[in-house]
Amino acid sequence: MDAPRNVEVRSVAYYAHSIKRAAASGLTTYVDSMREELRRHGVRPRLMAHEWEEGDPDALPPASVPGMGHVERLVTRFSLRHGHTLAMRVALARTALLLDRREQVSVLEFEEHRGLAGLALRLPLRAPIFVRPHGPHFLNARANDQAWDETSRVTDALERDAVSRAAVVTSPSRDTLARSRAHWGLQLPGAVVIPNPVRTVGEKLRWAGRSEGPILFVGRFDRHKGFDVVVRAFREIAPSFPGRELWLVGPERTLHDGAHAWTRVADFLSAELPDAAVRAREKYLGSRTPEEIRRLRQACVCVVVASRFETFCIAAVEAMMAGCPLVSSDAAALAELVEDGVTGLTFRSEDVPALARALARILESPELARRLSENGLKTAMRRYAPEVIVGQTLELYREAVLARSRRAAPLSSLSRGQRS
Repeated sequence: MDAPRNVEVRSVAYYAHSIKRAAASGLTTYVDSMREELRRHGVRPRLMAHEWEEGDPDALPPASVPGMGHVERLVTRFSLRHGHTLAMRVALARTALLLDRREQVSVLEFEEHRGLAGLALRLPLRAPIFVRPHGPHFLNARANDQAWDETSRVTDALERDAVSRAAVVTSPSRDTLARSRAHWGLQLPGAVVIPNPVRTVGEKLRWAGRSEGPILFVGRFDRHKGFDVVVRAFREIAPSFPGRELWLVGPERTLHDGAHAWTRVADFLSAELPDAAVRAREKYLGSRTPEEIRRLRQACVCVVVASRFETFCIAAVEAMMAGCPLVSSDAAALAELVEDGVTGLTFRSEDVPALARALARILESPELARRLSENGLKTAMRRYAPEVIVGQTLELYREAVLARSRRAAPLSSLSRGQRS
């Protein structure tokens, strides 16, 4: 049963550490898409952020607490560098209280990151708090082959606590929800799967159908996004497709490759591509703005996503929304987004020869590329357009507001979204 339409959601406050587009993350993209569409529904968005664009009318910096700097230094000294997290949790709790009492915000939504919502969830707030696991530490640490040390264990415990206390948990994918339940030992009976929204692309900005264009990879230089897998697959197909280029777009982080940690893309490419002629065809373009990436998608032959793990993968859906032929790994949530041979070509995660074969198929068959382009675009518009996702989310927000106002226990079933 749908939530009653007469339940008013006037404003929604989101937490995101940074909302600067120059350092855009998946969470930044999610929040921007949500608030843009919410305005069209007459709902005012608010942002709890530590970094934001100057002049952003929605941004509200976390309220500082007198004396917290001294407390932070003491905690940092005696408790494994978690003083900064404690200070952020206190500041966010105070901000949530101000939004709840002074602005009477209808809903507060936090990501799970470091359990920063933990203290706010212990306050007697009128507004329900949603927690949305965009990238739990236990999943990202595994994808990046990070050590599971005491800091990781504390972070994991804080994230579990936040998720367990939320009025409602939403997840961008079935895979993320299932893994979270299993890892944390939580049933989360009222959790709902609602994908991330992805902005639609005007017809003039969509893929230009250029079969001679470069292969495009958009993702960080790290193990998580499979930067190494893409470079090695291109090395395999380079002799068969002379002149074809690979364009690599994304920030330079650290790529853990066995015992070696690469910090510079140039060093990694030199080691992996001893043939200077092939190396010259792999162009690292660094970070680019969303507008620049849209132009790159127009000019490419296909987009490749090689992630070892994803809770959703906005980059994959953005490619589909732009009508780009897509080649994607089958890791985690990507298996829910891309149907092999229909909306994209998929390959087993980390399987370099399989990715090379999929890329070769696209390069050899313009007709296949066009078919994937058309199917991907139709699917993305139907499933992930902001008006679709915000419609689902507003129903859930209304339900939660109604349940909180009545101090009701379980939320009713939704006709949209996936109660899991």
